Amino acid sequence: MNKEKLLSNIRGDLSGAISAAIISIPLSIGYGIIVYGPLGVEFLPFAALLGIYACLFGGIFASLIGGTDIQITAPKAPLSLILAAFVAPLALNLQIPDVASKHILIIGLASLCVLTGGIIQFFFGMLRLGNLIKYVPYPVVSGFMNGIAFILIYEQITPLIGASTHVSLLEVLYNPIVVQPFTFIIGLTTIIVIFFSKRFIKAVPASLIGLVTGTSIFYAFKIIGGVSALGPVIGNFYLQWPKPDILPKTFLLLENIDIVNLFPRILITGFVLGSIGSLESLLSSVAADNIAGTRHKSNRELIGQGIGNIMNSLFSALPSAGSELHNISNYRAGGRTRLSSLV
Repeated sequence: MNKEKLLSNIRGDLSGAISAAIISIPLSIGYGIIVYGPLGVEFLPFAALLGIYACLFGGIFASLIGGTDIQITAPKAPLSLILAAFVAPLALNLQIPDVASKHILIIGLASLCVLTGGIIQFFFGMLRLGNLIKYVPYPVVSGFMNGIAFILIYEQITPLIGASTHVSLLEVLYNPIVVQPFTFIIGLTTIIVIFFSKRFIKAVPASLIGLVTGTSIFYAFKIIGGVSALGPVIGNFYLQWPKPDILPKTFLLLENIDIVNLFPRILITGFVLGSIGSLESLLSSVAADNIAGTRHKSNRELIGQGIGNIMNSLFSALPSAGSELHNISNYRAGGRTRLSSLV
């Protein structure tokens, strides 16, 4: 790493880092809750922390080792949904009486998926497969991203309207009584604020404006009307230093489950995480080149992202990848070197 280049734009890099972090933290909290929400409301604070840990470990190691100067690495919606699809059936079907042991097992098995994905990314880079990204047709990428967006929207219908059980949009149209009006007003207002603030307020990230606005309305309703149907909050964060202890505990508990039947699912989920994470990161690197006038190193980027996800798995964090949204925010706020992504 070139030390002179790294320190050539300290003020701009710090500004870019703060701007990217403002976007990363609330999104990471949301993705943590999406993945581990099936473990119960009482688990949400720790689930949110596992999202933030992905920014920490994935972000630091990918920025130190990766091949894109302004790349911001964080949890992503496609990766979170893939991991959520692995976690949800386990939360429903894993028959272990002790709740604490069940949670450890599920998080540990999910971490094994992230570890597998990181190893796959690392070997993609070592085998110099990063250059193959230029052969992926744009319509394929566009279709994939829009498909993920559709799934994400579909999965959020239930919490948006405040329904107690999962409902489809068709069920809502036929039975509108399931909609909690105050909850829906808060969610809809947040969406509208994010949409319009992108157009009229350039200095502050739209997601942050939406988060603050929606949260303010929620507590205003609570104070004015004492509305009990607004649903739970995430809960208190317990400040704790990240510990690499879930995987060792998981190995001690494997005798309680049929790991042979789960092993193919772990490998498949890991392979999908590694493949999609690689594609996301390299596409984000190309976008970073376009806005910054640089040229990234594809294979080095995959190695960095792979090591970042290996570290994520050791601390039970979500999978992470390069993010075009964060890169743009970083660059517009002054970020020009990998110091911005590191900070």
